[in-house]
Amino acid sequence: DTGSASGKMTIGDSNSNVTNKSIDLYSLNSSNAGSFGAYSGHCDTTNGYNYACIYDSGSTTTGVWYNYYAATAGTVSTNSNSTAASQDICPKNWHLPTGPNTTSGTDINKLVGNTTSGWQNPTTGLTAFSAVAGGLYGNGSLLGTGYGYWWSATAGSTADRSYLYYDSSNGQFLGTYNYSRYVGIYVRCVMTPPTMQSVAVSDVAEGEEVSLDDERDGQTYTVKKINGQLWMTRNLAIGCNGSGSTYGSSVSSKSLTSSNSNVSYDWSTPTALLSTSANSSPASGYTTAAMRCSSTYGAWYNYATATAGTITGSSNNNAATKDICPAGWHLPTGPNTTSGRDINKLVGNASGGWQAATTGLAAFSAVVGGYYNNGSLNDTGYGYWWSANALNTTFRYYLVYNSSVSRFDGSSYYYRYFGFYVRCVRS
Repeated sequence: DTGSASGKMTIGDSNSNVTNKSIDLYSLNSSNAGSFGAYSGHCDTTNGYNYACIYDSGSTTTGVWYNYYAATAGTVSTNSNSTAASQDICPKNWHLPTGPNTTSGTDINKLVGNTTSGWQNPTTGLTAFSAVAGGLYGNGSLLGTGYGYWWSATAGSTADRSYLYYDSSNGQFLGTYNYSRYVGIYVRCVMTPPTMQSVAVSDVAEGEEVSLDDERDGQTYTVKKINGQLWMTRNLAIGCNGSGSTYGSSVSSKSLTSSNSNVSYDWSTPTALLSTSANSSPASGYTTAAMRCSSTYGAWYNYATATAGTITGSSNNNAATKDICPAGWHLPTGPNTTSGRDINKLVGNASGGWQAATTGLAAFSAVVGGYYNNGSLNDTGYGYWWSANALNTTFRYYLVYNSSVSRFDGSSYYYRYFGFYVRCVRS
């Protein structure tokens, strides 16, 4: 706000799209030049590339104009700079839109809905944009008041930036022009959709269900906040390509890294199918990673796979601290008879044995499909999900759902070479 007595803008990385920064503000409007900071004149061609210049109309309709130095919080400066804007004054998880609309995949292209150059009639996206016309500031004067202008993050040249352009006389848009960075135009930010890896528990309201992409292979999962935790409400399918038996091909580079997963894990050796008894029996199933994909149910994993190879061998009672969940997520702790563990929180009590669905369990969106053992699919009227906790060296606790009576048990355990589902949780 140029009406600020201090003439400064301070933003930080806790709530903004830029690291902590304090910037002197100057006016784009010649009528109130000299009111802000040390500079005594309005911003123009001689100083507008290196000073943060803004003007607040005081109107909620026309809003605020920013030169590009201000729009990027001082990260793009000088009159010769073709670097794309990667930081700006947008809120955290938002950014200046990429452009122009002639480049497929840019934000302005997605807004416009096509890659056609020249003036265009409003598409559905452009209509929803709710454009306003208030002109732009150049050399201290307001110009082009029948038009609206919005900065993008994309460089047109060393001195110019692409922008979105609106003509109120005919309601048409243009997303292919460039303007000099010293002028003042509007800013509209676009949100970076959260992913499984970037979402925070506080981003989701209790009981709310959202769809999030897994950065590792682009698969989309539904996630719901249940009793203060985020739970996947669709079974994990990392390593699947959507068909009933193929595995591995959807993980590009066939590896999980510590930047996007809960562990670094190499998939370069093809994972064995659980339907092959030699790879899912006591003889090898404690050590050999085995899984089976389903286009309906996600995937079944033996415990060596579910823990990304960190729990192997027929004698291992360590709790799983690493797994194939996305970074920031984990296999749920269990059983529900132990207060404070994830399955206990989901169930909503610490009772053992079969239980009717509590509010949390109902929100879990259980599916059935059975489990794999010695190459065969069993108990298809039930659903089974691994936990992180051991009963002993060979058994792991799990959550089970019986569809015939709509009841759950969170205190049972099975052999680690069996193939169960995985649902990850974030606390």
